[in-house]
Amino acid sequence: MGSAKTEHKGIYQTGTTIIIPFIDRQELLSNNRREYLDSRNEEMIPYWGHKVEDFLKLAVQRWYAPRLNNSSYPFGTYLRARINHVGIASRDMEPEFQIVQALYNRAFYVDDEDILGEDGIEVHKEDINLRKTLESQKIGSISFVKVGRDLLRMNAPDNKPEPYLYMNLDTGDTEANRPMICYTRKPGMIVSYENMGSWVANIPLSASDEYIFGIFVLNTENMVKGSRIPMSIEEYVRKSEMADHASWGDWSEGSFNPRFVSKVQTGVNKAISKEYKAAEEDDQPKTSSGLSKLFGDLLLPSEGIGNDPTIPPKPNSGSTNSVQRKGYPFAIETGKISYFGDEMTIPVKMNTGDRKKIQHASFQFQIDSEARKIELPEWEGKMGLSAPFYIKDCRIGIEKLDGVLHTDSVQIVNGACTYNMVDFSLIKTKSGTSYGIQIDADDSHSMSLVFYVTLKLKERDLKPLFYVEKGV
Repeated sequence: MGSAKTEHKGIYQTGTTIIIPFIDRQELLSNNRREYLDSRNEEMIPYWGHKVEDFLKLAVQRWYAPRLNNSSYPFGTYLRARINHVGIASRDMEPEFQIVQALYNRAFYVDDEDILGEDGIEVHKEDINLRKTLESQKIGSISFVKVGRDLLRMNAPDNKPEPYLYMNLDTGDTEANRPMICYTRKPGMIVSYENMGSWVANIPLSASDEYIFGIFVLNTENMVKGSRIPMSIEEYVRKSEMADHASWGDWSEGSFNPRFVSKVQTGVNKAISKEYKAAEEDDQPKTSSGLSKLFGDLLLPSEGIGNDPTIPPKPNSGSTNSVQRKGYPFAIETGKISYFGDEMTIPVKMNTGDRKKIQHASFQFQIDSEARKIELPEWEGKMGLSAPFYIKDCRIGIEKLDGVLHTDSVQIVNGACTYNMVDFSLIKTKSGTSYGIQIDADDSHSMSLVFYVTLKLKERDLKPLFYVEKGV
């Protein structure tokens, strides 16, 4: 990848050229897509998973939708892109990214003719305001909308896939859909798409034939108050992005810790929830999250935390995140995560309920990449890279076993331990890196356990991802 500069009739045009020489195209495509399964549990590969040109065309839309072909872009020149000399026209953009661009424009009170201009579509826009910490109260705006399958061209004759695939997110449930929130600052590049975690924690699910889209746009020129070095809010969040530009996170500088990002997340949740919680609670769609996961932005500590152990603020009521299969949940107790230097202890609770009994179960921590989750054995073996984190130790609190209350705890020593005929062991790679916990018993048991897992973080720009093994 490199910069390109050409001169045409005295006018300079600058941009970025992506050159991909001498590659195994199918291997490249295979390594850069998430696994999606259809109703027959067979792998489903979207159209952009077959050709590199189609993948790049989709990727440009995914990350630059606010700026691509957008003549209303407010910060200078908008983006035009070509893949092998073939341009991406506005009419060729997928509906999902036309929606993202339309919402971006609405955040600046631009009401052009766009995909959201159809009758019956109600677009909402609300400023997120903070007191005392900024020169002006407005830190940014959230624009959001609820749309149906017809607008997304998911019905015949187009039969396009659901929007989660376009945004590289985990697919939704058949009974209800999780909201999709993205966020951006001045360059108009989408930093991340979120349908789990702090950005959407309190937003209600929508019906199976409706989808909530939202985009938060930062008020980039607003200046931060109280910082030792003068900076804009744009500079604050840019500093938190690190090299991969994959997410925003709060950071501290001495006693200065304004927690801008977490406050924005709270504001986004409040604005959208207020609009879509009008329906009676009993009418809301119910869902089991199935094989879900928690992203690392809930797990990794913020930059600048120092060397003292800290406990993050307790989440708002209703924002506890869990990874759950039918019958019993594994859940990370996010309010009880603690940090110490380059280590973090994560309480993982498992509760089968008294009626459900299991014999085998496991969970693991994987690497959250832009394209897909990566297991540590693949990371170390096939990719030949050093693991960015590993399980240093694990203490297990026994709260209940077969309906009987317990107050005992056991420590995994030398990779394994046993309590009342239930075996606990570390899951390891061939090189000995511990990345998961396995539970095995000769007979089935009901259990209520808390795993206090300590992760050693060797690299901070790669995120741990909590995953419940399929074979539970």
